[in-house]
Order: sequence, then C-alpha cells, then structure tokens
Amino acid sequence: MTHALEISVLGENIYSRSTFPLLSTLRLVNIMDFIQRMDALVLLAMIIGVFFKMTMYGYAAMAIAADVFKVKEPQRLAYPVSIVILFASIFSAWSFPEHNEEGLTDVHLLKPIFDLTIPVLLLLVHLLRRKWSKSYAARVQADQR
Repeated sequence: MTHALEISVLGENIYSRSTFPLLSTLRLVNIMDFIQRMDALVLLAMIIGVFFKMTMYGYAAMAIAADVFKVKEPQRLAYPVSIVILFASIFSAWSFPEHNEEGLTDVHLLKPIFDLTIPVLLLLVHLLRRKWSKSYAARVQADQR
C-alpha cells in the first residue's frame, strides 16, 4: 500500500529515481497550511522501529546461540553476540551505494540458503533426533525389563 501511495503521489519517474520515496512523499504533505513537512517525525519513528527490530534480532541470536551451545545463562552471550553484530555491520558495506549494490547481488545468493537450505536441514536434524530419542528410550525400557 505504501508503494502504491508513493507512486500515485510522486509519479513513476520520480519514484524510480528516488532513494527514499517515502521521505519525498512526506515532504509534499500540507494539511491546511498547518501540518507540513512530517518527514522528521516519520524518520524518527522509523529509526525507533528499526532500533527495536534490530534489538529483537540480537536477542534472538543470543537466545539461539545459548540453546545451541548449551549455555545456562543467555545473558553471558550478550557481549560476544554484540561484538559479532558490530563487526558484521561495519564490514558489510562502507557506504549506502555499496550497501544497495550488495543487496542487489548478494541477497539473491544468500536468500535461498536462509529460506530453503537451513530450514530443511533443521527439519532433518529434528526428525533424526526425534527418531533416535524414541529408539533410545525404547531400548532403555527393554533393558530395564
């Protein structure tokens, strides 16, 4: 819906050339010559939203790492996970144009891995663990009899 609104307000030509079409659209807002230039307010809301989203991603990475490495207190992984996120964000792209270029090329290579390969491998590991745990439990019960 946002993209449709932006195209209808800006037109296809400006929309396709704009780096941030939402900000270009918000600069045109004028309600009764009183509410104008809402771009600062919306940009602040977007920054806060991205902050919370990235915080949840970091927490999820910490919780998953704690589960994988069998750490009793996930809080102990806060610094290592934060340092990995910091260096990954620093070295991923040095500028916005480089970030866009990587997004156009690298994401097409990584998306199938994260969307298909990893979930299928996790499903296989889950099924194998469930099968082995049932057969192990059955052997233990048979040995106890």
